[in-house]
Amino acid sequence: MLYIVIKALTVGDPVAGYPSMMAMICLLCGIQLLVIGIMGEYLGRTYMETKRRPVYIIKEIL
Repeated sequence: MLYIVIKALTVGDPVAGYPSMMAMICLLCGIQLLVIGIMGEYLGRTYMETKRRPVYIIKEIL
């Protein structure tokens, strides 16, 4: 993202608005992927907790 913006400022770009648009799309897509990952982690842990299974199984009791 930073490369596109710096290149547009130093070299110039024939298509106006393209670098800023691509930078915003990349930023927003990254934020979406981060939020989806956090939600997936939360749902996975909630699912494991609702099964109410022990973390380990005791083979025998003495």
